[in-house]
Amino acid sequence: MARLARGLPLVLTLLAWAAGCSGAFKLGPRPKAAPGLIVRYRSSGGVGIAAVVAGTSGPKVIAPSLNMYKLDIEDGTPPEVKAAQLTKLGGVLYAIPDTWVSIAAGPRPRPSPRPGPKPPLPRPPTPHPPSNVVRPASVQPTDPMYDDQWALPHIRAPRAWTYLSNASPVLHCIVDTGVKWDHPDLAANLVYASEDFKRNNYDDNGHGTHVAGIMGAVANNRRGISGAAWRSRILACKALDATGWGLISKVVECIEYCRAKGARVINTSFVLTELNVALRDAISNGTAAGVFFAGAAGNAGSDNDQANYYPGGFAFPGNVAVANIDSGSFLHSSSNYGATSVQVAAPGANILSTWIYRDVANQYYAYETGTSMAAPYVSAAAGLAIAASGGRVTNAEVADALVATSTPVPQLQGKVVSNGYINLEKLVIWAINRGKQLAAASAAGR
Repeated sequence: MARLARGLPLVLTLLAWAAGCSGAFKLGPRPKAAPGLIVRYRSSGGVGIAAVVAGTSGPKVIAPSLNMYKLDIEDGTPPEVKAAQLTKLGGVLYAIPDTWVSIAAGPRPRPSPRPGPKPPLPRPPTPHPPSNVVRPASVQPTDPMYDDQWALPHIRAPRAWTYLSNASPVLHCIVDTGVKWDHPDLAANLVYASEDFKRNNYDDNGHGTHVAGIMGAVANNRRGISGAAWRSRILACKALDATGWGLISKVVECIEYCRAKGARVINTSFVLTELNVALRDAISNGTAAGVFFAGAAGNAGSDNDQANYYPGGFAFPGNVAVANIDSGSFLHSSSNYGATSVQVAAPGANILSTWIYRDVANQYYAYETGTSMAAPYVSAAAGLAIAASGGRVTNAEVADALVATSTPVPQLQGKVVSNGYINLEKLVIWAINRGKQLAAASAAGR
């Protein structure tokens, strides 16, 4: 059951409990400017109602499909007072104070040594293989830093890639701090964007670029690392700035923008500790449109069954929360968990990915730790599954399959719904078979 705020300020934090070198996510002082209001009207014609309340300006549309707008307050009245005045008007569904949101900041422990090579895990049984074609047991990219990416073999990505490594038919969106559009290991997998759009959505913090590399750093290009998908199509929408601060109205605007552009997957590596109805409605609207969301479970080391975190905690089909495991498949000490509220786990400890300035080996890469790093593995997995099915599987089916195909381990028993961590090979095989079933059913129904 979602909890309403009880006099506490709403805190939205990008989950960057970070481990690694100097590539820390930055957090500046809280902005002092008044944040204004978020208003949802009952119909598209209701926006004129705002003029009835003196001392406001705008409105600016942030989610057209939801009749949701942002209003500025110009007379110094507290946002709670203005929100109450607007809520009393007949055409207003709700009005709430907008709020400043920030990335997480905290101590950064020194990176752990990279784990040595592990014996290969036994291949799980595949009762219905997608074809009788003889294929190699696994394939590996030639990227020079691939050996430092322990997470990819851990989730059986090299085995999955023998079936499919190209997720570019699926549009993936990252709602974050933007992206380094000119990163040489990302550029080819980012969507085409105008120079103006790139300037407005450029990453000057680092968090969004790190997430993007986990999902879809270009493989086999003789540079750096490989993404979980070798080829991808990633759109980045900047909701937070260089200081690590932004407004929840911008988060909602980014989600709406990605949905309208046709995104099938949206990564939300941030967390709300209290329910926010505007964010709830944006996620609900997206999942109803078929969008799959992967959200970070949180980095407080707490049980989300007792006190849920959002947006991963919203119980909409196709929306999942992701916990963070280390290379031993243990829940990381900072990771939140939940036997009923956190669906799956994925690698998120000492993850090497793309960065906005030179760090590891004097190149544009850095190590980070957090559920922010675990969520994009699930986003990439969802994108590969949708692509493998020919675009036929739904977001809800993918969410259920991620749980059903996970690799169970005793140390995650009762910690997440799946009792294990994602298995990309089994997920892709499921998606191929499911896609064939749906295609046959569609053909038979003609």
